[in-house]
Amino acid sequence: MELAREYTRRLLATLNLDDFGGLRLIELGAGDGAMSRALRERGAEVFAVEPYGYDGLLAQGIDAYRTLDDLPASSPFDGAVCLEVVEHLTAPWAELKKLRSTLKPSAWILVTTPNVTGLNARLNAEHWREARKPGHVVWFAPRTLELLLMRAGFPRCRRLKWHMGSRGSPAGLPRWALQLLGLDGRLQYLAHAV
Repeated sequence: MELAREYTRRLLATLNLDDFGGLRLIELGAGDGAMSRALRERGAEVFAVEPYGYDGLLAQGIDAYRTLDDLPASSPFDGAVCLEVVEHLTAPWAELKKLRSTLKPSAWILVTTPNVTGLNARLNAEHWREARKPGHVVWFAPRTLELLLMRAGFPRCRRLKWHMGSRGSPAGLPRWALQLLGLDGRLQYLAHAV
């Protein structure tokens, strides 16, 4: 939950917002609901899309839907969060295009995914931890993720240099250096539709 709150704080700062009050947000691949709860704590009306943890999300009082097609069509959404999800999708380009169709023209999306060009991936190749996870079906390099986002309808995308989970820690220095070199293990992008 603390990591979800940290993502939320950084997202607010990057978007130059004090809170998400009045915004309708989608979390695609909501998992156990931590990010949905963190967004809700900061004022967002959250619509969680999660086919596997759907019942658990409902039990927590989170507005949950099994697929993007199940979302209410009443009005478009302001933004979307997609943390560690695109690598699980067999056709991420189709899913992100569908997601884009539910959003306002001025919407944004936050996407995170493992970095196939990171140092760990390069050194460990087929033994890379992320490559060995059975649910991971596609991996992204920075340029391929940028192309995916652009083709899905988010032409303005920017790689974020957020140092997650290492605030004030000496262990954070190597992560920071890898991020500067583009060799860190995580791709974090904020993309805008206009």
